[in-house]
Amino acid sequence: MKKFLLAFLLMPAVYLFVLAGLMYRGSRKKPSSHPDTLLVLGAKVKGKPAYPSQMLKERLDHAVHVHKRYPESQIIVSGGQGPDESEPEAVVMKRYLIAQGIPSTCIRTEVKSSRTKENLLFSQKRFGFNDLVIITSDYHMFRALFLAKRLHIRASGSAAKSKSRKRYKNYLKELLAISHAFLCD
Repeated sequence: MKKFLLAFLLMPAVYLFVLAGLMYRGSRKKPSSHPDTLLVLGAKVKGKPAYPSQMLKERLDHAVHVHKRYPESQIIVSGGQGPDESEPEAVVMKRYLIAQGIPSTCIRTEVKSSRTKENLLFSQKRFGFNDLVIITSDYHMFRALFLAKRLHIRASGSAAKSKSRKRYKNYLKELLAISHAFLCD
């Protein structure tokens, strides 16, 4: 009986360890060699006029770096407007990318999504793509690629390294979000 109880108590720790390994593995994914589209997933914007949060800025700066390697690819910025945001995330993202030297003709905006699954679905429906590279935070990449696969979207990833002060909190939230994706998305 004690062995059963011990095994039962260790199961959550093993589950979290496996999820952490999947998150790490997702963060190491490499982009395909000839993408036609880079999809930058949204995150919080702040202020009025709105500007990218640290996490979103990391994603956008990484997108600029990746676009230099694949200048022929279009960029889709995807993210709607939360109740505490003064503008849609995608609008702020586009403005930031243009300020970084990305031509506006390369950038498409998707402003209705509020979660990762919607980012993928709405962007695919509106713009279509064949060889997609998802750009998001390192801790979020596994779930983004998992959802893309579940939606039958051919995708690879290029993860932005998280450096913000809130990254450990985000890692913990992502553990729960992965579990939700497994069960509900």
